Amino acid sequence: MGVLVGLANALSVGLLNVFLKKLTGLNPNFLTWVRVASAAPILAILVTAFSTWAIPPLPYWLIVVFVTLPLEIVLAATGTKAVQLSPLSVISPIAATTSIFLIPVGYLLLGEVPTWFGAAGVLLAVVGSFFLGWRYGENKFHEGLRDLFREPGSHPALFSAFVASVVIAIAKFTFRYAPPLLSAFYITALMAIALTPLLFFQSKSHLRLRTKDLSALAAFSGVGIALHYVGLSLIAAAYYVSIKRLSVVFSVFWGRMFFQERHTIERLIGAALMVAGVVLIALG
Repeated sequence: MGVLVGLANALSVGLLNVFLKKLTGLNPNFLTWVRVASAAPILAILVTAFSTWAIPPLPYWLIVVFVTLPLEIVLAATGTKAVQLSPLSVISPIAATTSIFLIPVGYLLLGEVPTWFGAAGVLLAVVGSFFLGWRYGENKFHEGLRDLFREPGSHPALFSAFVASVVIAIAKFTFRYAPPLLSAFYITALMAIALTPLLFFQSKSHLRLRTKDLSALAAFSGVGIALHYVGLSLIAAAYYVSIKRLSVVFSVFWGRMFFQERHTIERLIGAALMVAGVVLIALG
């Protein structure tokens, strides 16, 4: 069941990025508000059905309010900016580098030590990143890496991947105070409240022109966040995140289909290698 939920989550994340790119020009923090505000009611229903309502102890709130909440807002904003600045088929696979950052972050925050499988996974992910910038006919892979970092969205995407690794490690720590679904609801609701003032600074006429895309964004975001935490409750987090990272392969196809992005084969190879690296890291 967890595998099926992970695949559905991967599909929803890929489509979410499509509508984030279509909504280029709108404030990234406002788009984050749309995402979390649509997810909070869904999570509330899931907590009622599959978990238990409770008030976590004070340490939980200190971590969530002063660490998790600011990082989640930064993560959503930089991730949105990256998707809007560069081709979807380049930016989305970079999300797989979250697992690379998780090795040192996991060691520092959780005391986790990588195995040989994990090291091999890092190598595959790095090789895959070359293909993201590589063009057919180039003989030197370092040229591909150079082209990748010329993309304006590559730097915020890498920063977003690093922040995501910290958020995941902290989430694992907070699960000792509250179950995943309940924690997801509290964090999502707090983000929605914190970002609500942005509604007063967003052009209402501009929003009316984007109603369909905003509705699709809200739907895929709400479903995606709910699936993420349901999946984490069904199977081990490392395995679930690996399955979810198949979204990068979907994103290569969506980039070609919706935005006529080129060099699909090279980027698909890079995405597949990075996903394989994530799987090895999870197995390690």
